Amino acid sequence: MRMNPRYRLAGKWTLLLVGLIGLLACEEEIALDLQLNEPTVVIEGWITDEPGPYQFKVSQTSDYLGTSPEDLLSGAELVVRDDLGNADTLVEVRPGYYETNGLQGEQFRSYTVEATVSGATYSASNFLPRIGPIVGSGSLYCDTCVFGEGYYVGFLAQEPAGIGDYYLFRLTVNDSLYDSPFDFFVTDDRLVDGQLSPYQYPYPLEAGDTVVVEVRGISQLSYDHYITVFQQLSSGGGPFGAPPDNLLSNFDNGALGFFGTASVVKDTVIIVP
Repeated sequence: MRMNPRYRLAGKWTLLLVGLIGLLACEEEIALDLQLNEPTVVIEGWITDEPGPYQFKVSQTSDYLGTSPEDLLSGAELVVRDDLGNADTLVEVRPGYYETNGLQGEQFRSYTVEATVSGATYSASNFLPRIGPIVGSGSLYCDTCVFGEGYYVGFLAQEPAGIGDYYLFRLTVNDSLYDSPFDFFVTDDRLVDGQLSPYQYPYPLEAGDTVVVEVRGISQLSYDHYITVFQQLSSGGGPFGAPPDNLLSNFDNGALGFFGTASVVKDTVIIVP
């Protein structure tokens, strides 16, 4: 016997309704027993060979499911010392942010920052390395490039002789720094030691843009820090991914964050059609 399609459709809706009633009847509240961790101090700051002041930020971590804004810490005491015995006591310029007071970073010097937060002391050290000059810079129009049509900016720099140099490349366009983690490119000098080396940024830009190309000479410690950042960002994640580890920190006593040092060279390019 052939069933009337109307009854067949009605039967499907009946089964769906019964299923929904069953799901509602089985609803049960599940309480997750999440461990609440004690807040951890986070200290972040860089010293370069450019004129100061240099800024440091002091904050603390929050719980995994926390919804409160960043917890900045006021009242900390920060001192930066170099390997010649010079010291600079930082001044809090707004809640959680501290600035140096006359310190000038120099190449081939080691620096240590010591922070006292709520009675606990944390310290980190880093070395400010050398860097070679930017010899020239410019732009080139490309309508078939993999990153899209536009003007591409690059430069030519002299890499000093001797293996062991590390670099960070940054770009500022119309006074806006490209500052997402994927916008900072790092490399070492193993393949370009002592050479006149070109570099091109992978961003299609427009005529009239004012661009600042920047190269930072960084220590191996700072290079390893960025590599850790990139590895975590590229590891995937998602609901079934491995939970991320804490990023590499050079602070002792359990503090998170990073204290970096860098030598800096820059050049300005105005893109002209």
